[in-house]
Amino acid sequence: MQLDRIQVSAGALEALAELLRDHFDVHEQIEGVYQVRGGGVNDAAHRVVRTASGRQFGIKAKPRGGGTEGERREAGFSRACHELGVTEACKTVSVERIPGYDGFENDPCAVTEWLLNSKQPSEISAEEKAQLVGALDEVLIQVARWITINLHFGLADRGGLKNWVWSQEVRRLVAIDTESAWQTGTTQDHFSIVDTFYERRSLKVERGQSREALAFEQGLREMHSRIRGNPEVIRHAVAEIASARNYVSPYIGMTDDEFADRVFSEIA
Repeated sequence: MQLDRIQVSAGALEALAELLRDHFDVHEQIEGVYQVRGGGVNDAAHRVVRTASGRQFGIKAKPRGGGTEGERREAGFSRACHELGVTEACKTVSVERIPGYDGFENDPCAVTEWLLNSKQPSEISAEEKAQLVGALDEVLIQVARWITINLHFGLADRGGLKNWVWSQEVRRLVAIDTESAWQTGTTQDHFSIVDTFYERRSLKVERGQSREALAFEQGLREMHSRIRGNPEVIRHAVAEIASARNYVSPYIGMTDDEFADRVFSEIA
Protein backbone atom coordinates (compact mmCIF):
# COMPACT_ATOMS: atom_id res chain seq x y z
CA MET A 1 0.00 0.00 0.00
CA GLN A 2 1.25 3.48 -0.89
CA LEU A 3 0.45 6.88 0.62
CA ASP A 4 0.75 9.90 -1.68
CA ARG A 5 0.73 13.32 -0.07
CA ILE A 6 -1.99 15.63 -1.44
CA GLN A 7 -2.97 19.25 -0.97
CA VAL A 8 -6.19 20.17 0.81
CA SER A 9 -7.77 23.51 1.59
CA ALA A 10 -7.37 25.38 4.85
CA GLY A 11 -11.06 24.80 5.53
CA ALA A 12 -10.66 21.04 5.08
CA LEU A 13 -7.67 20.99 7.43
CA GLU A 14 -9.67 22.86 10.04
CA ALA A 15 -12.56 20.38 9.71
CA LEU A 16 -10.19 17.41 9.96
CA ALA A 17 -8.48 18.87 13.04
CA GLU A 18 -11.87 19.36 14.68
CA LEU A 19 -12.88 15.78 13.86
CA LEU A 20 -9.71 14.37 15.43
CA ARG A 21 -10.06 16.61 18.46
CA ASP A 22 -13.71 15.76 19.09
CA HIS A 23 -13.54 12.01 18.49
CA PHE A 24 -9.96 11.03 19.31
CA ASP A 25 -8.86 13.76 21.74
CA VAL A 26 -6.04 14.80 19.39
CA HIS A 27 -4.61 18.22 20.22
CA GLU A 28 -1.72 18.58 17.79
CA GLN A 29 -1.10 19.87 14.30
CA ILE A 30 -1.84 17.87 11.18
CA GLU A 31 1.39 17.08 9.37
CA GLY A 32 -0.27 16.10 6.10
CA VAL A 33 -3.10 14.39 4.25
CA TYR A 34 -2.43 11.41 1.98
CA GLN A 35 -4.23 9.49 -0.77
CA VAL A 36 -4.26 5.72 -0.32
CA ARG A 37 -3.19 3.58 -3.29
CA GLY A 38 -3.07 -0.20 -3.46
CA GLY A 39 -5.17 -0.63 -0.35
CA GLY A 40 -8.32 -2.11 -1.90
CA VAL A 41 -11.76 -1.25 -3.22
CA ASN A 42 -12.04 1.90 -1.09
CA ASP A 43 -8.90 3.63 -2.44
CA ALA A 44 -10.68 6.36 -4.44
CA ALA A 45 -12.34 7.75 -1.31
CA HIS A 46 -9.72 6.75 1.25
CA ARG A 47 -7.42 9.33 2.85
CA VAL A 48 -4.93 9.22 5.70
CA VAL A 49 -4.39 12.14 8.05
CA ARG A 50 -1.01 12.14 9.77
CA THR A 51 -0.36 14.24 12.87
CA ALA A 52 2.87 15.91 13.93
CA SER A 53 3.69 13.05 16.32
CA GLY A 54 3.11 10.41 13.63
CA ARG A 55 -0.35 9.18 14.55
CA GLN A 56 -2.35 8.17 11.46
CA PHE A 57 -6.08 8.18 10.87
CA GLY A 58 -7.74 6.54 7.89
CA ILE A 59 -10.86 8.20 6.53
CA LYS A 60 -13.16 6.33 4.16
CA ALA A 61 -16.23 7.83 2.54
CA LYS A 62 -19.01 5.30 1.95
CA PRO A 63 -16.92 2.22 2.80
CA ARG A 64 -17.59 -0.55 0.30
CA GLY A 65 -17.12 -4.30 0.50
CA GLY A 66 -19.66 -5.04 3.19
CA GLY A 67 -22.99 -3.96 1.81
CA THR A 68 -24.96 -0.98 3.08
CA GLU A 69 -23.99 1.32 5.96
CA GLY A 70 -20.37 0.26 5.89
CA GLU A 71 -19.27 3.19 8.04
CA ARG A 72 -21.79 2.28 10.77
CA ARG A 73 -20.84 -1.38 10.59
CA GLU A 74 -17.16 -0.52 11.12
CA ALA A 75 -17.92 1.82 14.02
CA GLY A 76 -20.25 -0.73 15.61
CA PHE A 77 -17.60 -3.44 15.34
CA SER A 78 -15.02 -1.19 17.00
CA ARG A 79 -17.40 -0.11 19.75
CA ALA A 80 -18.33 -3.71 20.54
CA CYS A 81 -14.67 -4.73 20.75
CA HIS A 82 -13.87 -1.93 23.16
CA GLU A 83 -16.93 -2.63 25.31
CA LEU A 84 -15.59 -6.16 25.66
CA GLY A 85 -12.15 -4.89 26.64
CA VAL A 86 -10.43 -5.98 23.42
CA THR A 87 -7.57 -3.49 23.58
CA GLU A 88 -6.04 -4.85 20.36
CA ALA A 89 -8.87 -3.34 18.32
CA CYS A 90 -8.39 0.01 16.61
CA LYS A 91 -10.89 2.75 17.39
CA THR A 92 -13.31 3.62 14.59
CA VAL A 93 -16.07 6.22 14.60
CA SER A 94 -18.65 7.08 11.97
CA VAL A 95 -19.44 10.67 11.01
CA GLU A 96 -22.17 11.90 8.69
CA ARG A 97 -19.84 14.18 6.72
CA ILE A 98 -16.67 16.27 6.86
CA PRO A 99 -17.76 19.83 6.04
CA GLY A 100 -15.50 21.71 3.68
CA TYR A 101 -13.59 18.66 2.46
CA ASP A 102 -14.34 18.00 -1.20
CA GLY A 103 -15.44 14.41 -1.77
CA PHE A 104 -16.21 13.86 1.90
CA GLU A 105 -18.62 16.67 2.71
CA ASN A 106 -21.77 14.94 1.46
CA ASP A 107 -21.21 11.33 2.46
CA PRO A 108 -20.94 9.36 5.71
CA CYS A 109 -17.40 8.34 6.62
CA ALA A 110 -15.59 5.84 8.81
CA VAL A 111 -12.57 7.26 10.66
CA THR A 112 -10.04 4.84 12.14
CA GLU A 113 -6.84 5.38 14.07
CA TRP A 114 -4.24 3.12 12.51
CA LEU A 115 -1.92 0.87 14.48
CA LEU A 116 1.50 2.52 14.58
CA ASN A 117 4.42 0.86 12.80
CA SER A 118 2.21 -1.88 11.40
CA LYS A 119 2.21 -3.87 8.17
CA GLN A 120 0.16 -6.51 6.44
CA PRO A 121 0.98 -10.02 7.72
CA SER A 122 2.18 -10.98 4.24
CA GLU A 123 5.00 -8.46 4.72
CA ILE A 124 6.41 -10.09 7.86
CA SER A 125 10.00 -11.01 7.07
CA ALA A 126 11.69 -14.35 7.70
CA GLU A 127 13.84 -12.64 10.32
CA GLU A 128 10.78 -11.30 12.11
CA LYS A 129 9.14 -14.72 12.04
CA ALA A 130 12.26 -16.19 13.58
CA GLN A 131 11.99 -13.66 16.41
CA LEU A 132 8.49 -14.96 17.18
CA VAL A 133 9.38 -18.63 17.49
CA GLY A 134 9.59 -18.55 21.27
CA ALA A 135 6.48 -16.41 21.64
CA LEU A 136 3.99 -18.02 19.27
CA ASP A 137 1.65 -18.80 22.14
CA GLU A 138 1.31 -15.02 22.69
CA VAL A 139 0.44 -14.58 19.03
CA LEU A 140 -1.93 -17.52 18.70
CA ILE A 141 -4.04 -16.48 21.65
CA GLN A 142 -4.65 -13.21 19.76
CA VAL A 143 -5.48 -15.07 16.55
CA ALA A 144 -8.01 -17.19 18.46
CA ARG A 145 -9.59 -14.15 20.08
CA TRP A 146 -10.04 -12.52 16.69
CA ILE A 147 -11.54 -15.66 15.18
CA THR A 148 -14.02 -15.77 18.04
CA ILE A 149 -14.89 -12.09 17.74
CA ASN A 150 -15.28 -12.29 13.97
CA LEU A 151 -17.52 -15.35 14.14
CA HIS A 152 -19.76 -13.79 16.77
CA PHE A 153 -19.81 -10.39 15.04
CA GLY A 154 -20.43 -11.88 11.59
CA LEU A 155 -17.28 -10.37 10.06
CA ALA A 156 -16.83 -11.60 6.51
CA ASP A 157 -14.07 -10.81 4.00
CA ARG A 158 -11.23 -12.34 6.04
CA GLY A 159 -10.11 -14.81 3.39
CA GLY A 160 -6.83 -13.09 2.51
CA LEU A 161 -4.33 -11.06 4.51
CA LYS A 162 -5.12 -7.52 3.33
CA ASN A 163 -7.70 -6.97 6.05
CA TRP A 164 -5.24 -7.57 8.87
CA VAL A 165 -2.29 -5.61 10.24
CA TRP A 166 0.54 -6.72 12.49
CA SER A 167 2.95 -4.72 14.63
CA GLN A 168 6.18 -6.55 15.30
CA GLU A 169 7.18 -3.84 17.75
CA VAL A 170 4.32 -4.53 20.17
CA ARG A 171 3.38 -7.98 18.80
CA ARG A 172 -0.18 -6.96 18.16
CA LEU A 173 -2.60 -8.31 15.55
CA VAL A 174 -5.59 -6.26 14.43
CA ALA A 175 -8.55 -6.98 12.15
CA ILE A 176 -9.11 -3.93 9.93
CA ASP A 177 -11.57 -2.81 7.23
CA THR A 178 -14.51 -4.25 9.14
CA GLU A 179 -17.34 -2.78 7.06
CA SER A 180 -18.49 -6.35 6.34
CA ALA A 181 -19.37 -6.97 10.01
CA TRP A 182 -22.79 -8.12 11.21
CA GLN A 183 -23.25 -10.56 8.34
CA THR A 184 -21.72 -14.04 8.17
CA GLY A 185 -18.20 -15.00 9.20
CA THR A 186 -16.68 -18.47 8.90
CA THR A 187 -13.72 -20.29 10.39
CA GLN A 188 -12.56 -21.02 6.84
CA ASP A 189 -12.19 -17.28 6.28
CA HIS A 190 -9.33 -17.37 8.81
CA PHE A 191 -7.18 -20.11 7.28
CA SER A 192 -4.68 -17.60 5.87
CA ILE A 193 -4.16 -15.67 9.09
CA VAL A 194 -3.69 -18.88 11.11
CA ASP A 195 -1.21 -20.27 8.58
CA THR A 196 0.77 -17.02 8.65
CA PHE A 197 1.88 -17.77 12.19
CA TYR A 198 1.38 -21.53 12.63
CA GLU A 199 0.44 -24.42 10.36
CA ARG A 200 -3.23 -24.98 11.13
CA ARG A 201 -3.16 -28.76 10.56
CA SER A 202 -0.42 -29.02 13.17
CA LEU A 203 -2.47 -26.84 15.50
CA LYS A 204 -5.40 -29.22 15.17
CA VAL A 205 -3.28 -32.33 15.78
CA GLU A 206 -1.58 -30.72 18.78
CA ARG A 207 -4.81 -29.75 20.53
CA GLY A 208 -4.40 -30.13 24.30
CA GLN A 209 -0.67 -30.81 23.97
CA SER A 210 1.59 -28.07 22.59
CA ARG A 211 1.93 -24.69 24.24
CA GLU A 212 0.72 -23.05 21.02
CA ALA A 213 -2.41 -25.19 20.71
CA LEU A 214 -3.22 -24.68 24.38
CA ALA A 215 -2.93 -20.91 23.99
CA PHE A 216 -5.11 -20.99 20.88
CA GLU A 217 -7.83 -22.91 22.70
CA GLN A 218 -7.57 -20.60 25.69
CA GLY A 219 -8.20 -17.62 23.41
CA LEU A 220 -11.27 -19.28 21.89
CA ARG A 221 -12.78 -20.17 25.25
CA GLU A 222 -12.03 -16.90 27.04
CA MET A 223 -13.42 -14.68 24.31
CA HIS A 224 -16.46 -16.87 23.67
CA SER A 225 -17.26 -16.82 27.38
CA ARG A 226 -16.84 -13.05 27.52
CA ILE A 227 -19.19 -12.46 24.58
CA ARG A 228 -21.79 -14.92 25.88
CA GLY A 229 -21.71 -13.21 29.25
CA ASN A 230 -22.31 -9.77 27.73
CA PRO A 231 -25.10 -10.20 25.15
CA GLU A 232 -26.00 -6.53 25.36
CA VAL A 233 -22.74 -5.63 23.59
CA ILE A 234 -23.98 -6.89 20.23
CA ARG A 235 -27.38 -5.32 20.74
CA HIS A 236 -25.78 -1.94 21.44
CA ALA A 237 -23.44 -2.27 18.45
CA VAL A 238 -26.17 -2.88 15.88
CA ALA A 239 -28.86 -0.62 17.36
CA GLU A 240 -27.94 2.26 15.02
CA ILE A 241 -27.42 0.10 11.93
CA ALA A 242 -30.79 -0.20 10.22
CA SER A 243 -29.63 -2.98 7.91
CA ALA A 244 -28.22 -5.06 10.79
CA ARG A 245 -30.52 -4.19 13.68
CA ASN A 246 -31.87 -7.73 13.95
CA TYR A 247 -28.45 -9.39 13.89
CA VAL A 248 -27.96 -12.28 16.34
CA SER A 249 -24.74 -14.24 16.68
CA PRO A 250 -25.23 -17.84 15.49
CA TYR A 251 -22.72 -18.96 18.15
CA ILE A 252 -24.24 -17.26 21.18
CA GLY A 253 -26.04 -20.39 22.37
CA MET A 254 -22.97 -22.64 22.35
CA THR A 255 -21.14 -23.71 25.49
CA ASP A 256 -17.40 -23.06 25.69
CA ASP A 257 -16.74 -26.73 24.90
CA GLU A 258 -19.07 -26.70 21.91
CA PHE A 259 -17.54 -23.55 20.49
CA ALA A 260 -13.94 -24.73 20.88
CA ASP A 261 -14.82 -28.12 19.36
CA ARG A 262 -16.52 -26.38 16.43
CA VAL A 263 -13.51 -24.20 15.59
CA PHE A 264 -10.97 -27.00 15.97
CA SER A 265 -13.09 -29.26 13.75
CA GLU A 266 -13.08 -26.60 11.03
CA ILE A 267 -9.51 -25.24 11.06
CA ALA A 268 -8.14 -28.02 8.88
